[in-house]
Amino acid sequence: MMADENRNERTSPHYHPIGIFFHWLMAAMVFTQLWWGWRTSSLMAGSDKFDAYVVHAQIGAAILLVAFLRLGWRIIAPFVAPKLEEAEDLPGWQRIAA
Repeated sequence: MMADENRNERTSPHYHPIGIFFHWLMAAMVFTQLWWGWRTSSLMAGSDKFDAYVVHAQIGAAILLVAFLRLGWRIIAPFVAPKLEEAEDLPGWQRIAA
């Protein structure tokens, strides 16, 4: 009985908290990058604008790093997709929407 419970935990069709963390960290970083780029475009030419571009590049490099970490996590802890229902088991509105 205990082995079955452990197996269900490992193959549960839910994302691991680390995967969820990577997802939301990356989303926050992308939105920060968009906001920072928009903010940078309104600066006058000079050292402030150059410094803003440096920060923009650093955020981009951090996004790339998190993307590689996220990919590595996905390889190490793959997601188990839930079993799909048969089309005839779905409510009518879901069949039409699909």
